Amino acid sequence: MVTTCIDSFVRHDIDLAKKVVRMDNVVDTLFDTVREQLIKRIKKESQYANQAIYLMMVAKYFEKIGDHAENIAQWVVYCQTGVKKIKWNEV
Repeated sequence: MVTTCIDSFVRHDIDLAKKVVRMDNVVDTLFDTVREQLIKRIKKESQYANQAIYLMMVAKYFEKIGDHAENIAQWVVYCQTGVKKIKWNEV
């Protein structure tokens, strides 16, 4: 996502920017899945709670990186079209 958003910025490529927006939804879904699995693990085996919390933080950082890449992609679209924010179902 990061590489693609940078490419879209450098090339002023709206199609690549839209691809990044779509990719963010995949990352968000993956984060939700990891979160749910970690919650189940903590409930089932509380001795792994510390490790699960650290994994949750890492997963959240990756999700946040995806959000920042999407923001850059949104700026590319805005600079090229004047449209302030595109939604994933519009891409």
